Amino acid sequence: MLTTQLYEFMQQLNNLKILFCYAGPISQGIVEELGRNIKDQLKSESTPNLTQKVFSVYVEQIQNILNYSTQKQSQNEDSEFKSGITIIGRSNSDQYFVMAGNLVDANQKQILIQLLNKLKTMTKEELKDYFLEKRKKDKLLNEKQGAGLGLIDIARKASEPLECHFKDIDSNYSFFSIKAIIKN
Repeated sequence: MLTTQLYEFMQQLNNLKILFCYAGPISQGIVEELGRNIKDQLKSESTPNLTQKVFSVYVEQIQNILNYSTQKQSQNEDSEFKSGITIIGRSNSDQYFVMAGNLVDANQKQILIQLLNKLKTMTKEELKDYFLEKRKKDKLLNEKQGAGLGLIDIARKASEPLECHFKDIDSNYSFFSIKAIIKN
């Protein structure tokens, strides 16, 4: 991108009502610092309940990037960051959208598609029951990454079915994008 294009890029973000956009290496420290700023901004313009839902979805999407992104960037010999993109925007006065994307192993694509298709057909009550069932099962099996709990929780908090897309990069990787709409 040229410096002469930066203003147009900023205008495009404003036209799309993007409140926050971050792309690049993600670490727990970055998540915490950005999270404080995002929470403060949301508190100033929405209800506490809506703020909490939007923030929770943002955190879950970032955790998915940290846990599952196959794109890594090394800072030095001792640290490695996962990479992805996260966006928070506002559709209208009582509706936000939270989007995230990252590279995933092509082998995971079908597993994700099956889970996401299942989540799209479930009611809020069914999502709640499924979440509790999976959480209990994961504790019994000592699962470390939650086996889809984050996606289930995002679906529970979203006001509409999740929007997802896979862009095949090559035979080994796909770029996974997810969007959750959250209303008051």
